[in-house]
Amino acid sequence: MMKRAWFATLAVVILAAGGACKSKRPQPSAAAPASGAATARKPLPAPPPSTAKPSTSTPHAIDPHSLSEAELRFGVSPTRSDAVTYQDNVVLMEQGAKAIRSVSPDGLTWTFDANAPQVREIETGKVVFATSRAVGRVLGVRHSGSDVSVVFGPVEITDVIKEADLSYHQPLDLQSMVAYTAPNYPGTSSDLGKVTADAGRGDGTSITAIVLSSAGDITPVSFVSRPAPSGLTPDAWTDADSALIRDMQEPATGGIQIPTAPKALGAVVEVPGIGPPSQTDIQDFHVVPFCCGGLGIKLLHDGADIKFQAYVVLRLNKPTLDFELKINKNGIQAAKVVLNGAAGLTVHLEAATTKGLSGNVNKTFYVPVDLSVPIAGMGVPFAVTLHQQFLVRTAFTAKNSTLSSTGDYTFSGTIFMGLDNGHWGVGAPTALHINSSLGQSLSGVSLGATGMVFGMEGRVIVGIGAFGFVTGPYLGYSAVAGLTRGSDLTTGLVGVTCRGSELALSINAGVGYQIPKSVKDAINFLLGALHIAPIQSLGGLQHNESLWRNASDNPKGCAGYK
Repeated sequence: MMKRAWFATLAVVILAAGGACKSKRPQPSAAAPASGAATARKPLPAPPPSTAKPSTSTPHAIDPHSLSEAELRFGVSPTRSDAVTYQDNVVLMEQGAKAIRSVSPDGLTWTFDANAPQVREIETGKVVFATSRAVGRVLGVRHSGSDVSVVFGPVEITDVIKEADLSYHQPLDLQSMVAYTAPNYPGTSSDLGKVTADAGRGDGTSITAIVLSSAGDITPVSFVSRPAPSGLTPDAWTDADSALIRDMQEPATGGIQIPTAPKALGAVVEVPGIGPPSQTDIQDFHVVPFCCGGLGIKLLHDGADIKFQAYVVLRLNKPTLDFELKINKNGIQAAKVVLNGAAGLTVHLEAATTKGLSGNVNKTFYVPVDLSVPIAGMGVPFAVTLHQQFLVRTAFTAKNSTLSSTGDYTFSGTIFMGLDNGHWGVGAPTALHINSSLGQSLSGVSLGATGMVFGMEGRVIVGIGAFGFVTGPYLGYSAVAGLTRGSDLTTGLVGVTCRGSELALSINAGVGYQIPKSVKDAINFLLGALHIAPIQSLGGLQHNESLWRNASDNPKGCAGYK
């Protein structure tokens, strides 16, 4: 069981159906707003005031076209500066980008020219700062002729920097990013077990639900909605009846058209590109890591079992980024990341299956693509790095079923995290205008109950490192959307088909690194084969906060929302 929440929210999927209407169910620990409303979980503090001293030079984003080939491929080399004091044991490689010959397709092993400056200083246990991406604690070293291969592990920012007073306040140009990928990065997808229904004996109006907790745990819950219609007895709805419904074929209902995904990238490490990336594949799932007019992710799957497309995008209007970090001999004194220009959220979910239960998907994904904006003028080669992870769960209980919905929400303001002398402040816009709700647009056809959950987390990190090892102040925002729709047979039983939707936004913030459990386990498996000690999934300071939840059901109460 996962003890740490990946997405700090709750979604409910209705699975086996008879009827609909008012019912009881377990509730999340946080109080939920009224159906159809979105409110703040609690008042949130404003971002902490600036603590940074004026910089002698103006930090600014680097034009990626001005980078050398080595800098584009491997990152920007560090230089010594009065603005930053490094830890005494750090191997600081001021010609690091030139010294690197290659990086492995899994993103873990960096190969250096054995004759390059300071390469001889690289030893197991030391912290090496070769470039803005090639940084970490040395877990293993292998010498082969003129090559020195180094396996890096994660570090906290204070393992590299002893003292610094850094700040950055600039527009965020999303069209000038450097996009780099590790096509064989460990743990990019993880199966959680397909969602199935346990029908049991019922009275024709019982609903079996699955509660998806904030930690990703699955808990079946059964309850009875209301007395059975006349003519039905508690024994009228049997296991055989439920199984028959799930196996029923109905006339063709059309379905969604998903474009066939292109072939996977394979194990070739391509030269990083400039500007937003187009697409990548994780197994037979097609991922667009930057889409839809903002910080968003899109997932497409065109399988024989199920077809779906889903996306969540945080829309931005002239975004700017404010960043501050103050470190002294006592550790981190202040940190702040503020993303200005948040304009709204758009969610789209669409799925169709001919298989029913056997076609369901329940997976988590870690996207092995970093979107990075390198920064100059701070004395240390930091970058603004965005990387993402997401989950998708479908719950179809009958063959030839479809489900779709689109929600669009407008808000304005900032998304921020701040740490000042041990006190956290996090927040995001809590008042939103519903342009179109997931519940209002929910449609579909099925002889059984259906459901779908899609959640994504985007993390904006200002720091050093690559992929799961990026370390520094970070601001993570997660959105989870859940849809439920009762069986169309319900209409004949109680005169209505239950429809419910839920959308929740939460913030997780920290200073350091945080690696998903599936990725950590996969990395440790590879390290174990090399007889290298395992890494930890967390390093530094973390804080999580639920911000708002918007839930609705029709008829009111049929999905158990309060």
